[in-house]
Amino acid sequence: MDSECIDETDNANTPTALCWTAHPARERPGVAVVVVAVIAFLSAAIGGFAGHAWVGVVAAVVLCASLHRFFFASRHGIDSSGVRSSTLVGSRSLRWSEIRRIDLGSRGAWICTFGRKNWLESRRGVHVLYGTQRAAVRERLTSARAALAERDAVPNQSSDREGV
Repeated sequence: MDSECIDETDNANTPTALCWTAHPARERPGVAVVVVAVIAFLSAAIGGFAGHAWVGVVAAVVLCASLHRFFFASRHGIDSSGVRSSTLVGSRSLRWSEIRRIDLGSRGAWICTFGRKNWLESRRGVHVLYGTQRAAVRERLTSARAALAERDAVPNQSSDREGV
């Protein structure tokens, strides 16, 4: 999957790629104000307890960095080759052939290479936020989930690991 989302079209000239940007702090400014206030309070308290203002500044930086997906925009794309998500600290992509599970949530979806939840899935999946494209993304992922279920229901003829 390319680093940029290209607007592909099918034979009926219908777009097949869906690209969007999610920025939770911009989409939910009230929550952003509360989060910033909590970070400021905690940072001041930590700096006060430590007796050094720089400790409070470090605490604020760590808290903001841990919430980078909330404060900074992330780019997502779904196209014929798979799913891609790019954030401030990195990017992940999965091909459709690798995907085994799509869990739809209220604000985003978890797309994973494991069929069932397990402790390794945080290293092997992609979390996409819907942003302002909630309906379109959910529709695309719902149809992809149905296609995955259909694909996984058909026995793989090329597998020589029968019964495993």
